[in-house]
Formats: sequence, structure tokens, C-alpha cells
Amino acid sequence: MGFQTSIKRFNRDVDKKSLRLFRSVALAASDKVTSRTPIDTGAARGAWMAGINKPVAESEGYLAVINRLKLGDTFFLTNKLPYIRRLEYGWSQQAPAGMVRITVAEFQGIVKSILIRG
Repeated sequence: MGFQTSIKRFNRDVDKKSLRLFRSVALAASDKVTSRTPIDTGAARGAWMAGINKPVAESEGYLAVINRLKLGDTFFLTNKLPYIRRLEYGWSQQAPAGMVRITVAEFQGIVKSILIRG
């Protein structure tokens, strides 16, 4: 195997591993935000929507969207309910510190744990 072939194989492997990491982090963060969303009627938890490269007004489940992510994409997780901001800022006793802010604060740990697991 020549040097050029080795470099191409290395680049393909890095791209595959990078995409797997990207998708895994998007899934883990989405799971954390969703599971931390307070439940009264379930509307807030069920209203999280995933988009690629832009927020969306409607989407299928975030797992389907995550599986379509490519390197270079931006992953969006949004919630259109009018009271989601109040929930994020302590309106519910179930999530007094929010859902998104906690997950963002844990982001480096999420990435690290996924890297360690391989």
C-alpha cells in the first residue's frame, strides 16, 4: 500500500469517526434536554424538534434527523411552545435550573464520555 493510499484511508477513517461522534453527541444532548423537560401534560417534552442547518417548525423525531446529519451540518433542537422559555428559567419545580442550560454546561463532559466509550 502506498503512502497516498494510506492517507486516503486515514482520512476516510477520521471522517467516519468524526461523523459518529457528531451524531452521538447530538443524540446524547437531545436525550438529556428532552428527559429534563418537565412533564405536566407531556406537551413540552413532546414538542422538541430537530433540524439540520436551520430551526424547523415541524419535524419527525430527532433520531431520524440525527441519522441524516453530515459533517459540516449544524444540528438544531428547538421547541416552539410559548412557555418553553419559562420552563427553561425555573417556572417548574421539576426543572428549576432548566433543561438546555444544564445540558450546555455539561457539553464537554458529554463529548468526553462518548470519546471514552469509543
